[in-house]
Amino acid sequence: MHPRIPRAAAGLAAALVAATLTATPAAAAPEATPSADLNLAVSGERVVRYATVKQFFVRLSNDGPDAAQGVKVTIDAGDIDQNVLIFGLPSGPGCEEDGPTKVTCELGDLASGTTVTDFPALFATTPKRKGSAGSFTVTVNAVTTDPNEANNTQTVNVEAVPGGLDLTAVARDVYADYADNTPVAPGETGDLHWALYNAGRDTVQGVTFEIALPPYVTFADQRPGCKYNAENTVASCRRDARIVGPGEIFMMVRPMKVKVAADAPGPVGLSGGWVVGYANGKAGPDARSLAARSAGEDTVVEAADEKVRRDADPSDNAVQFAVVTGRNPVDLSVTGTPATGAVGDTVEVAFEATNKGPATSSPLFKVQAPAGTTALLPEAGTLPSCVEEDGGLVCGLDGELGVGQTTSFALKFRIDAEQVGADGQITVSNTFASPESAPEDNAAPITITVSGDGPGGPGGGSGGGGGLPVTGVQATLLGGVGLLVLVVGGVLLVLARRRRVVLVTPTEDR
Repeated sequence: MHPRIPRAAAGLAAALVAATLTATPAAAAPEATPSADLNLAVSGERVVRYATVKQFFVRLSNDGPDAAQGVKVTIDAGDIDQNVLIFGLPSGPGCEEDGPTKVTCELGDLASGTTVTDFPALFATTPKRKGSAGSFTVTVNAVTTDPNEANNTQTVNVEAVPGGLDLTAVARDVYADYADNTPVAPGETGDLHWALYNAGRDTVQGVTFEIALPPYVTFADQRPGCKYNAENTVASCRRDARIVGPGEIFMMVRPMKVKVAADAPGPVGLSGGWVVGYANGKAGPDARSLAARSAGEDTVVEAADEKVRRDADPSDNAVQFAVVTGRNPVDLSVTGTPATGAVGDTVEVAFEATNKGPATSSPLFKVQAPAGTTALLPEAGTLPSCVEEDGGLVCGLDGELGVGQTTSFALKFRIDAEQVGADGQITVSNTFASPESAPEDNAAPITITVSGDGPGGPGGGSGGGGGLPVTGVQATLLGGVGLLVLVVGGVLLVLARRRRVVLVTPTEDR
């Protein structure tokens, strides 16, 4: 049987659990056909000789759209060279061994947008010699269907290195209350818990860390010894006097408090948060006494030394986290103006959409052309951006629709018959997680009247052309958005919300 988790090896995860009183994240109730895209990555690639214990962590995220139920992680270390490396696997409640080098552990449910970053995949003690130590493979699966299983497995090649500094970063998702995983309500605050574990053989003197928050989240307080960007979303800090011995943990006594914007979507895990930590350097013989004399001193220097970036295993110096928000609905409405034209004309229908809040939205429009007409795709490179679907169009705009904002756009329709039906409709939905509070105004009729004139006559039409035709105009309006709609919505969501994370170099503030 493989060794049980060494007490020292479990220290980092245990410290965070003790600090946050974290339980397994609760998942939302599944829909009729739920799916959840689990994304697996393993941190760590190298083990320093003569160090205490190296922890390789599973970084697991649920990219949605639904909760992942019955999540299990399997670690197979059969290809580790035990002549080079002594290792241990997770054990305890929820973990079932399959021989001496393989174990499967149950993680429970994982809500959409949330992450697990502190589950240990492997514990390695000091290598017997440097060089390749073989590999181990981690696989994740769930009861819920995964639409992309290509990112559910990772094989890690392990290398034993002679020495050096080696810090490992771990963070937990932010909740209002970790005892029962209460989400942070819009406009309220939660605590960010993170830590750095010294997996190297040398004592670290000084720690530099940088924290970037997800969208809709800002720092609720600012700490001495840190520099913040203008948006109050990135902090760069340096603690020159901090001493972290081998096997020890650096973590803030008072967790950093973050605030969720009043218009943040929810319920959802706002992903995209990062913690990055580095050692400033190796401690000298008098480091402990120096730290004792300057225990209250926090400094920020003009620029990080080059040695800050020298870590024996930089693959685990950064970790992602999410901020889990509570329910925050939107109230979207859409209206359209009537149009008139002759058979063969291309007419333009103007639409307006409004978001009454209280959450920011990312609207998606489904357009069903009236019978006897054809909805025309807008020219490439123009807004709205549309694709064909079910004999109509699915369209998105450039960016979000904030609280109290209204957006206007127009679409073109070709009149194909003397009789135009009254079945035309435009429907608006939200691609963000916030539910709709007033669905009764999410749809509006598309009214097109045929005049008695020919193409281009006094009826007001523009004649033929004006766009690319969409076939199947008689198709019945489907009640739900199909797979293509989900794909388009996901792309628009990424384009609207993706932010480039910039890690700021510390500067001096004395």
